[in-house]
Amino acid sequence: MGVSLQANSVYTLTVGVGNRNTGFTPTDGSQASTFGLYAGGDAGDGGTLLAESTVDAGPLGESSFADFSLVYETTDALEAGDLFVSLRTTGGGRAHYDNIRLEVVPEPTSLTLIGI
Repeated sequence: MGVSLQANSVYTLTVGVGNRNTGFTPTDGSQASTFGLYAGGDAGDGGTLLAESTVDAGPLGESSFADFSLVYETTDALEAGDLFVSLRTTGGGRAHYDNIRLEVVPEPTSLTLIGI
């Protein structure tokens, strides 16, 4: 289940992408950990892609994670449907994720109205 998108807001998705070991995370550049934001469903459900990033976890070193982020900014015209976070592998090994965070910063006008 997703959450509603907010107009004129900045969404920052940050995920820890990991390299478990060479048995699960190839070091030949074929490992792709892909994460993104979708509206109306996730990547496998026909949702509308809003923003996406792909990271090769192989060079991270065994048993290590690193944070990667993507940013999506809404306008007055919102995509239909709820917001979904998608995490998947698009490479030859497995994708490993940890510490998934989604930060939403509303437009300054909304913050001013909340303060009043």
